[in-house]
Amino acid sequence: MNISKSQLARPPALPFTLACGLLAGLLWGSLALAAPAVLAQQGSFSAAIQPLEAPGSAVNFYNYANFQAHTGLEQADHSLLFFYRDSLSGQLALVIIHSSQDGDPGGARFSISGLPPGSNLALKDDRNDSYRFTPPQAELLWFWDAAHSDGAVINNLGKRFNLTIQPVFKQGISEWDLLSARPDGSMRTIPLPNLDQPLTLSTTGQQMPLASFTFSPSSPQPFMPVHFDASGSQAFSGSRIVRYQWDFNGDGIYEESSDKPQISHSFATGGSRRVTLQVTDSSGLQGQSSRTLEVSSLRTTATRRISTPAAVPGSTFRVTIELTVLAPSNGLGLEEQWPPGWKIVAVRSDGAAFKERLRQWVFPSFLPAGTSKEIIYDVEVPPADQLQLRTLPAVATVSGSLTSVAPRYRVPVMGESQVEISSCLAASVAAAHLRLSDGQVDLRLDKLISAEQLKRVIGLWQNNEQLPLSCAGALSLNPLVEVVRRQLQAIPVDRPLPLPAADQTSPVQVKRVILTPLPFHQLYPLVEGGRTFRVELDVKADRDVYGLGLREELPAGWQLQLVAAPGAAFKPSQDEWLFPEVIAAGQFRTLVYQVTVPADQPVGSSLLRGIATLAPQGVVLNPIGGDNQVELVTCLSVPVAISHLNTKTGQIDLTLDNTIQMDQVQAAMNFWFDDAQVPGTCGTQLDLPTLQHLIDLAVSGEPIDQQKSP
Repeated sequence: MNISKSQLARPPALPFTLACGLLAGLLWGSLALAAPAVLAQQGSFSAAIQPLEAPGSAVNFYNYANFQAHTGLEQADHSLLFFYRDSLSGQLALVIIHSSQDGDPGGARFSISGLPPGSNLALKDDRNDSYRFTPPQAELLWFWDAAHSDGAVINNLGKRFNLTIQPVFKQGISEWDLLSARPDGSMRTIPLPNLDQPLTLSTTGQQMPLASFTFSPSSPQPFMPVHFDASGSQAFSGSRIVRYQWDFNGDGIYEESSDKPQISHSFATGGSRRVTLQVTDSSGLQGQSSRTLEVSSLRTTATRRISTPAAVPGSTFRVTIELTVLAPSNGLGLEEQWPPGWKIVAVRSDGAAFKERLRQWVFPSFLPAGTSKEIIYDVEVPPADQLQLRTLPAVATVSGSLTSVAPRYRVPVMGESQVEISSCLAASVAAAHLRLSDGQVDLRLDKLISAEQLKRVIGLWQNNEQLPLSCAGALSLNPLVEVVRRQLQAIPVDRPLPLPAADQTSPVQVKRVILTPLPFHQLYPLVEGGRTFRVELDVKADRDVYGLGLREELPAGWQLQLVAAPGAAFKPSQDEWLFPEVIAAGQFRTLVYQVTVPADQPVGSSLLRGIATLAPQGVVLNPIGGDNQVELVTCLSVPVAISHLNTKTGQIDLTLDNTIQMDQVQAAMNFWFDDAQVPGTCGTQLDLPTLQHLIDLAVSGEPIDQQKSP
């Protein structure tokens, strides 16, 4: 059975102690670059590792005394495995060190195969353990006391080998790690993923790639883009660099990965940052390099808000910049760069002088730490024939910077920086900027849709009117549902609506119930009221629903008349309903409407179709479930005709229910005695089995639509 590391105790890792003496003499830099890499593989895991290198033998480096190693690398509850090269003799050795916690003894067994001829067990820690070393096989069995270590050194591995180690950790070990030298002189720890799977160690004969990078500026400000360039990295032995990975916060996790050597990154706060680059060549070998850069302390922040994510040619929108002075500043200046021809009109300068032509502001006074300022200005987009944009839609970008004379610094304006210029606006954007006073769109308003704006937009939809500056003609149901959801959840129009999880079912169920005067969803147009029926749409929310649209699609010429729609707005021209409310999980809604079939409707079945629409746009539940057809008939079955026979007039009466009464049975018996035709059946005469069936229905009192029609 495989034992993963998570199944064993995982005490807090102890930091490596880099001892003086032997360890200080390790040459993990340029000498390691010249050595071929060793490829370590365990299951799907693989890593290229480089030997630690120093003058002197591996036995001397192990520094065995008092029944344990003294390398300075020992780590409690960890088993370490690494290669060591004597830089004087070039001899390569495999070093194994097991260590346990205070109070915990330990035990382990390594079964090794593939040992090259001439290899030898140069150090046994300690001699009371069991060692069987007969290349190409070996079996090493260790037991060590609490707060002690154990291990071995295998020497004379040569230049070519392919070792396999089958581990058995009995107790005292929760991590199995490889150690590898980095080209920059540091050492990295590579945790192995499993404590009981075999580990293969083989020489590749190839040199690890060299990772190298530069960055600019050399002393960036917070939020300022820093450009990193790894073009100086090299691959060897005919390989090429295929991947560049970057760790920007020194946590050992590579946040960015690309096949391009250049990348930009910004830091939110000041201080030292250790950045590590890992390159991978086409042979799968990896090399790392780390550098430290200093990010200056933040002096002032400037954050930009734009009132709309989109605008049309000739429109005006608003920009707000909030300044927070974190360190006393003198001569603070702001500059904003919009495309040529765009006019800037100052609305609020908050004590700053504004130079319109250059789009610059300057504060002519000393600003103490903690000062907050707000700059507001309007941007006028040029008309379409003056826009320096080739095609629409296109994105316009603003950039800005904040500068100070004393102390001297320059920081970029952060926050929103783009506006899409298009010939028309999305319905949600137009709705958020709808001015209630005159019904026009004012892009200087904010990006949230108010309840009053939603009410006005629903009125436009019901009256088949266009929302000003919106892309479509008359406002349709799908974008309106999005407007409703944004208003109910207070989602700004520049933020995407949350998408449902891929495995989530629909949050709402809509079922249609057809109620015709006759059973079996039949209509009988030969009498009064025979062309009219009712429909119920039953809505059930399984999860909270923020805005729901319903549309019924009736056959041509059929007329729909609303009966009841609590909580919903109705658009009669399109047979659509909108719920501008939250339907909480477990709640129900019911809509009722009446349908009249035209006089020229032919006999036969007709289908009713409908859809339910949710935001974001495109999430459509189709079709509405439940009943979906009615049948127009001129010849009734005998049970239907008898159950709706008015015995006083002898005519079909649609106001009667679907049960057969005794007076109707008596009339049926008269039809049977006289061989008379049953009214409404197109000349059908009763036979004995049918009469018996009618009597059974009358005695049982069951409706005819719950019995199988003969």
